[in-house]
Amino acid sequence: MASTLLEQTREAHEAIERLERFIVSDFKTEAVTHKERLAQNHRVNRALDEMASRAKRLRATYEDADGARKEEIAALGGGANVFAAFYDRLRESREYHRAYSGFHAADPEQTLVAPFRENVAIAFSGEEANGRYLDLHFAHRAFVNGAFGRKCEYISYLVDLGADGAFASSGGGKGGGDDADDTKTNNAMTPDRAKKFTRAYGEYLDGLLAYLGAFCLTLVPIRSRRRGERRSLRTLPGDSLRPPL
Repeated sequence: MASTLLEQTREAHEAIERLERFIVSDFKTEAVTHKERLAQNHRVNRALDEMASRAKRLRATYEDADGARKEEIAALGGGANVFAAFYDRLRESREYHRAYSGFHAADPEQTLVAPFRENVAIAFSGEEANGRYLDLHFAHRAFVNGAFGRKCEYISYLVDLGADGAFASSGGGKGGGDDADDTKTNNAMTPDRAKKFTRAYGEYLDGLLAYLGAFCLTLVPIRSRRRGERRSLRTLPGDSLRPPL
């Protein structure tokens, strides 16, 4: 019976606290293999997403932009007609239970927490082998077919990419001064200056960067917070999400 705003608020707080306990319980179980660690991180990440969503709605409720929460609290007091307000609420409760006399309250552990205990399919391709390797065939095709690239086998592309780096700065001549010949580069993966600033090369780098970012987020959805880093749900587990009353 979550017809009132206050009851919805209570349910949201309960859900957040149950998910917090679920996360603690899940982390107490040591994940030994890579696959187990990956599944555990994604279970916890889904729970954190749900907590963040409910906490956002709670914050909006407490901010009370439309004044609905304040009106509901005032209605509980009843003003001068305290007994009339009380019996109105009592009548509503009786009517509800009369209409749903055979209805039993669902177990929150089953309706809320149980779905997060289940593992979900993680979006890795066969080449990525559950996050152990990168699948850069799309980048290799773009490099080979682009005017900025060169013809090479996929293995050679990976070797050069790992040895030189996709984002390494182009090297100049001796001393690296302004008079150095910067039309050539000793980096096998970086084109010469005339091709490096083309739109096609920029799109190639954007696609590679977007893939690597998505891959890292899928592989490590949660991580420890570094010194001086801004606090967030992903980097500070256990921090209270309850807004001030």
